[in-house]
Formats: sequence, C-alpha cells, structure tokens
Amino acid sequence: MNTNNESSKFIPTPHFIAYLDILGYKEKANGGDIKLAETIDSTLDSAKDFAKWFLGRDDEDLGIAIKAFSDNILICTEKGWDLLFLMVGVLQHHMLDNGYFIRGALCHSDLYFDERFLFGKGIIMAHEIESKIARFPRIILHSSYRSAANAQDDPRFDPRDDEAINIFDVFSSVAGMLPLYLHDTDGYMFINYLGISHAMPDYAKEHKFEEVLESHRDKILFNIKDCERRCLPQGIMEKFLWCLQYHNRFCSENDYKKHMLS
Repeated sequence: MNTNNESSKFIPTPHFIAYLDILGYKEKANGGDIKLAETIDSTLDSAKDFAKWFLGRDDEDLGIAIKAFSDNILICTEKGWDLLFLMVGVLQHHMLDNGYFIRGALCHSDLYFDERFLFGKGIIMAHEIESKIARFPRIILHSSYRSAANAQDDPRFDPRDDEAINIFDVFSSVAGMLPLYLHDTDGYMFINYLGISHAMPDYAKEHKFEEVLESHRDKILFNIKDCERRCLPQGIMEKFLWCLQYHNRFCSENDYKKHMLS
C-alpha cells in the first residue's frame, strides 16, 4: 500500500465549509415526506443565484461544491467565503419558509471533496460545532471561518488584535446590508439570515419584507403550538422558542416591532 502522501491525490486542502442539519428529518422521512430533496435542490439553486447576483459573479467559476445526504447538507469552497456565507443565509431562510428548520456551522479547515470521497478534519470540526454548539436552529459562525476570511482579504490580519478591521462588518456596511451575524447570549456568533434575506430584490417592494416577517412568525408559532398540542419534549420546544427570541430581536432592532410575537 502506498503511504506516501505526496504521491496521493487524496490530500485535504483548506476550505471554507458549511455543514447543515435539517431538524426533525427522521419524523418527516418516516411520515413519507418526499418533497425534501426537491426543496433542498430548488432552494440551493435560488440561494446560489442570489449570491451570484449580489456579488456580480454571474460568469465566474464559483468553485462551490455541494453534497446533500440524509438530513445533512455540506457546501464548501476554497476561496469564496462571501458567496458561501450569503448562500447559507438565504438557504436557511428559504428552508424555514418551506417548513424545514436547520442548524449548522461555518468553519475553515482541511477537506478533501470529490464525487466519491469526502473526508478531512474539516468535516469533523463542522459536525462537532453543529451537533454540540449550534443546538438551536442557528448556524454558528466559527472563529476559524472569520479569521480565514479576514486573512484572505488582508494577509496581515491578526485575530488577536481587537482593533483589526473585520471584513464581515466592512462587507455589510459597503453593501448597505443589515449585520451579517449576531452575537447570541452564550457568546457565539450566528448568521443573521433575516438580515441577509432583507437584501434580496424580491423583498424590496413596499411591505413585501413585512409579509416575509409575518410568514416567519407564523411558521414559528405553528411549531410552538404543535409542540404544546403533542406534548413534545422540552428540548424540542426550546428550539422553536429560540427562533421566537431571534424573530423578536430582529423585529425590535430593525423597526418591525408590530411583527413581534409575545
């Protein structure tokens, strides 16, 4: 057996990684839900189209690789951190709009990805963040992703420098967007997917985004009431209560208070 890594093509390289988990998949699959794959496929396409349009990269080789398996979605790229970030934010919101709540992780580490193989410490890191830290329907923005994105923009970037310019803040400011991420009460950062969706041209019409917020609110409320009706475990209820807190926080901080849930 050849043990010389230098002569092997299976060498993991640094990637920006998004690892997503669809909550409640087992119940939906056992209940005969056959629309999940179609929803993922169409949602991935619309998320990529928005990111390409927003960044003006319609004609570029995007270098995005995607693999969906069971209740997981993995998306990775070697350089396009901004494209991946926007894709994941839109994906999360559109999946929720179709009744699928997801949680996950954005990180940066070594990964090997082709049509047959997927391995490397990157997928291990991403899975651990998703399963042990994310917990709620949020996508954690890990420090490795932030540092790699900043270093790509400025090779002199030092994550230990508290006054260093944060490329994520620059990006949202220049693009006229709401913040790309928020700090949660446990100290972790997560994608502000409502803020990203706010920038979509489909929602730019008057009152259109308010309709989006109403739909978002109703989906959360339906699941909370469903938990109560079916006496589901508290751990499941807590996931939707987190969504309620996020919804109310977004509305409160962005002049949409009339769409808050009590």
